[in-house]
Amino acid sequence: MKAMFLFLIFSVFFGVSSMHAQENVVFPITGTFLVSSTSVNPSEFDKVVVEKTSYSIYKGTTLLRTYKIVSKNSEGFLVEQFFAGNEKKDKPRFTVSLDKVDKNNYYITVFRGNRVEKIKLTKS
Repeated sequence: MKAMFLFLIFSVFFGVSSMHAQENVVFPITGTFLVSSTSVNPSEFDKVVVEKTSYSIYKGTTLLRTYKIVSKNSEGFLVEQFFAGNEKKDKPRFTVSLDKVDKNNYYITVFRGNRVEKIKLTKS
């Protein structure tokens, strides 16, 4: 989830080459970001790695999930989990919005159903 947030933040702040579904989105910024959360029930990951067309969330050195942006909406960016191959899995979507950018810190909000999580990403 935090990885999705990071991706959304970068997309909002730095732009993306395309925001249409079914097209590959190319991220203008890549890198590794450390994660902290002020939510009551924070997400389980502590690092986000943003690559050219996807971003992944980690707990330590363990890859948890990879996400991609599906589209942009009025609240921010709609994202979903990425599955390789022909996996037929439910791909729940959620919205990530960029609230504030302060030097190397990116503050985002993730809206997942009734759950709202505030996350701080720090470029490492």
